[in-house]
Amino acid sequence: MNQHKVNNKIKFSHHPVSLSILVLILSLYFMQAYAEEPIDLPDIEREYGDLCDQIEERKDGRYVGIPSKFAVTVYLIGIGEIDREVGSYEMDFWLYVSPIEEDDPSDFCVYLRDDYDPFFFPNGRDVEYSSQSWEPDFYQARVIGTFFDEMDFQDYPFEKLNLSVRVESNAEFPKYNITHTVFDEQSSSIKIDKAAVVPGWTIKPHSVKVKEHVYFSEEKPRYYIPSEDGEVGITSEASSQYIATFTVERSPYGQFLKNIFPVILITSFCLVSFWLPQDYITKIELNAIFLVTLVFFIQVVMESVPPTGYLTIFDKIMLISYSVMAISILSPAIQLRMDAVHKDDVMIKKVNRYSLYAIAIIVIIGIPFIF
Repeated sequence: MNQHKVNNKIKFSHHPVSLSILVLILSLYFMQAYAEEPIDLPDIEREYGDLCDQIEERKDGRYVGIPSKFAVTVYLIGIGEIDREVGSYEMDFWLYVSPIEEDDPSDFCVYLRDDYDPFFFPNGRDVEYSSQSWEPDFYQARVIGTFFDEMDFQDYPFEKLNLSVRVESNAEFPKYNITHTVFDEQSSSIKIDKAAVVPGWTIKPHSVKVKEHVYFSEEKPRYYIPSEDGEVGITSEASSQYIATFTVERSPYGQFLKNIFPVILITSFCLVSFWLPQDYITKIELNAIFLVTLVFFIQVVMESVPPTGYLTIFDKIMLISYSVMAISILSPAIQLRMDAVHKDDVMIKKVNRYSLYAIAIIVIIGIPFIF
């Protein structure tokens, strides 16, 4: 009986050792198995690696996904009021869009069912659509709205205003893995109706351009842009943008007669005082009247031009006219002073002659300065 108890104690005393050996063997086995298989990177590191690969592929601005290439045509019907103060203009035109590839799976009828416009105008406001027509491979609409663009007045009053219509696409067809659309510049066009008119202006040659418009956003990045130091973190959304530009201008002859010729005429009247008899008070009063007339006329002309940060052609002509006026008033005043104090007719004639020389120099230097 005692021997049996002793054997049981010995048997149970070996169990912990056997269990430890078993655990050790299993641990070595699993460690060997995991050592032979690669350990997966955490999700954040794997995404970072994918992002670095995407940067190398997309740093040139290529789109992501399968594109659908569209041809766009803007058919101008008319241009309404042009507000040069705010750079706005009213436009009325037809918009035609169609895929240029025969096997393009785009279906514009999707937007007919969803009551959603597949195209929008980034520089437009209060845009109204009418006579819209949807087909699987064709879309058209008549568009009336107010558009905005930067206007250049450096050549005023002979300025040419570029009035543009910018079109971007909302069209996405996830069903066909089409995530964006690209406008094709070679296939796109612009047309002007023969009855199209612009009150007070004439429509001149126009152009079509397609460029990539990049929106910086963190919500829907289309591709990634590396920062200057190579770090990742700047994302952007890009859209293909179709730009139809119409150039309008006024008659240069009419603008010269209405704005430039009166300034030249009023300024020339001041030169007459240099050949008048030595009545200095009359000369000063006459030139002062011409100066006031010129100031009022220039104020009227400049009311049609918004404030600019540069000199226009009219501004340069105005500076030359004011300089001539200043000499025309200052010269008889100096002559009056010399006649009253020194009674020196020789010096008075020299002042009169040198004043004419100064005016001639200003005009000669000013002509290249204007243009």
